[in-house]
Amino acid sequence: MLVDEEYVYFDRYPQKIQHFPGVTVYTPSNILNQSHVVLMFQSGAGVEVLENKHYMASRVFLPWEFINQTRGLLGNWTFDIEDDFTLPDGTVGPMLDTSNIERTHEDFAMKWVVHDKEMPGVGHSLFTHSNGQSSNTYYDEYWEPEYEIIPEIPENV
Repeated sequence: MLVDEEYVYFDRYPQKIQHFPGVTVYTPSNILNQSHVVLMFQSGAGVEVLENKHYMASRVFLPWEFINQTRGLLGNWTFDIEDDFTLPDGTVGPMLDTSNIERTHEDFAMKWVVHDKEMPGVGHSLFTHSNGQSSNTYYDEYWEPEYEIIPEIPENV
């Protein structure tokens, strides 16, 4: 992980839990590499990122105070399933159609693409890569997910 342009590792026991201004980062004690990282922010929000068999998964944890204030690619947190696919401009996008997941990708997910510059309703990227380039350097507008292969998720995740 890159923190203030310096590499930070979490793969040895003294480094499993590290505190930075506004965030605590740790890897579970049973993980001997960096394939499972948890970030807990001062706001109470948390992000968990896992890698397994070349697939990445993430979970976002938010305190109750974020209800009716949080929307994005992961949905609109209002307990109303009708507005889960709210677009960055505030309009409600398409409902999930499991028979046409490509439509959900194009008409919803791609609207939340994060760029280097601030975009209304979306924000901007917080991350850079180890070579100093922004995450947007690697953006490919023609990339499409693999729709036919559903990854196997282990029971213990």
